[in-house]
Amino acid sequence: MGIVIGFNIALANMRRSVLLLVFLSATPLFFSAVLYTAGWAASGGRADAEKWAYQLVGLALVALSQTALGSTVWNLRELMARGIYEYIAASPMSVPRFMAGYWLGVATPIMAGISASTSLALFATMGPTYGLAMLAALAISVVGLAPLFGIGLVAASLVPYVRDAQSVANPINALVALIGGLIYPIYLLPRYLQYVAAAFPAWPWGEVVRGLALSLEVRIGGLALLGAHWAYLAVGTLAFTAMSLNLRRSGRYSVW
Repeated sequence: MGIVIGFNIALANMRRSVLLLVFLSATPLFFSAVLYTAGWAASGGRADAEKWAYQLVGLALVALSQTALGSTVWNLRELMARGIYEYIAASPMSVPRFMAGYWLGVATPIMAGISASTSLALFATMGPTYGLAMLAALAISVVGLAPLFGIGLVAASLVPYVRDAQSVANPINALVALIGGLIYPIYLLPRYLQYVAAAFPAWPWGEVVRGLALSLEVRIGGLALLGAHWAYLAVGTLAFTAMSLNLRRSGRYSVW
């Protein structure tokens, strides 16, 4: 019940943000084209199109990961600032389930737009097989967003105490972009950062998606590791539930 209500409310809000959806959908394609053009100019016309495809997929995954991480934090901030969270907490529905539904309502149109633009780009440059494989990979990758959503719930649990969504969301988003293994392979990182990246769910998620989209293969090892990382979702749910119970006891639902 809570998931359905949260999804419908968020989806109704997203329908009023068409321009934002268009912008987010085109972001991976735009930045990958900029990076490829810069590489082409710097190398004297010897830029590798395969690296462009690698970064296109990586940037698409970065954009999707930020809907699971950063938007979860901002969603809670918005609900609390508008006084909506207090009504949700006082209702019989599960607050974590409502947040999951609300996140899905925000993420679904964004994912659909990014999936369409990225798949069309690969369809046009590498052929229909790769375009369809990318579409299938991103559809499957929804499962991979669950551990990232769990981390987003942990971060969102800090918002009522930190009172600044930006200071919580931005470091996590930057961490995913820089060492998450989405834009470039983690073996390019220093050894100690490779261990950090390997413990983060973004890396196996990216490997699974790129394996299917660019190599037309299913990487079982990545799927197994991604399944183990679902523990992040359990931890996030527990952290968010504890925060919700604490706010209910204190009665301080709005911190702005």
